[in-house]
This record gives sequence, structure tokens and C-alpha cells, in this order.
Amino acid sequence: MRDPTLEKVTNKRFEDFPATTLYIDDLSEIADVVSRTCKRLEIEVGEYKITDKSELQEIAERFPDGRFSDIRIEGYDPYVSFDFRSFAVSAYVSDDSIQARGVVSMVRDIVARGKKRKPALLINILSNILVAAGVWQLISKEYVLGLALLLLSLVTIPIAVRYDMKNSVIIHSRRRSEVTTFFQRKKDDVAIAIIAAALGGIVTYVLTKYVLRRLPNSAATSR
Repeated sequence: MRDPTLEKVTNKRFEDFPATTLYIDDLSEIADVVSRTCKRLEIEVGEYKITDKSELQEIAERFPDGRFSDIRIEGYDPYVSFDFRSFAVSAYVSDDSIQARGVVSMVRDIVARGKKRKPALLINILSNILVAAGVWQLISKEYVLGLALLLLSLVTIPIAVRYDMKNSVIIHSRRRSEVTTFFQRKKDDVAIAIIAAALGGIVTYVLTKYVLRRLPNSAATSR
């Protein structure tokens, strides 16, 4: 009886890239890393496909909002690909070799230079505080305020999720030196900071007026 033929699968996907902000300079550097290892290079930007990184600047002019949409950088022989989407960066290699891992490692270092903190983390923390304050109010028989706080905490969840999915990876269609103002570089972080500040104000108001105010009364009653 013949032994079954076993096919060795050596491909591998990498998805451990951080949330990041990249510029056209970074894309050019990533393209250089891939082209030094692979014999042929292709870059897909939306509906466009190019084989020369110098054409990135020409394509950038077709994105007047200042950002690229989803981008894929592919190298052939050996095959290596990098997907840059708004919610994540991932890499795929057809042969999990030391050479391929070296390419992925170098690209990961470039991506990590623009690493940013998860923007929705503060909203998640404030949402948890709202839940705690809402439960406290329900225990204190302040049902209207308690339910209102719980409802507000639920509203913040889709905001945080949507923002994370849309802004985990930001790719500017301009060079780093061309994005000069703070607002140009951080407008999404400013927006989330405003939302977080509003929620923080609500939390502070509730804690000050309804929760902390009762603590001395509770202490006096226990005596």
C-alpha cells in the first residue's frame, strides 16, 4: 500500500502590526525593502496598479482628501505581500523562510515608527466609569439617572469600535514634511479627544453632584 503524498505548506500570514500613521515616504521605503528581495514589485492603490514606486506621487494627486485608501504592496519571486487597510496591517509570505521573515521584520520596523496608542482606549475607560456610576445610581434608587448613564455608556461602544476600525491605520498621500500643521497630522485624534472630554465632563459632573455628595451623609448615618 502506497503512502499518501504529503504536501508541505510553508506559507504564513503575519498580523501583529501595531496601529500606525504612515506617509508616502514610508510607503516608498517599504517598496524599497520589498524590491531589494523580490525580482518584481507591484503596488495596488485603490483601482490603480503600478510597478514603479516613483509613480506613487502621481497617484497621490488622485486622492484630494490627503489620504490613500487601501494599499497592497506585493513582491514576486519570492512572493511577499503587505496589506495596509484602515483597520489593520497584515503580511503574507508564500515561503516561510528566513529571507521572507527578514523582509517582514524590516517592514514591521517601518510601521512601528508611526505607532500610536489605541485612540478609543480613553473612551472605553470612560464608558466603564459610566457603567459603574449608572449601577451606583440604580442601587441608590435613582432609576432615571442610572438608566440614562447606562444608556450613554452603550452609545459610546459603537463610537469607539467604529473609530478604531476606521483609524487604526492612517496613510497620508503626502510626504511627512508636507503634512505640517498639528491639525493635519492629528485631526482624528483631536476629534476623539473632544468626544472623550465631553464624556469626561459628564462623568465628573455625575460623580461630583450625585455620588461624592452622598459619601459624607452615609458616613454620618453610620455613626
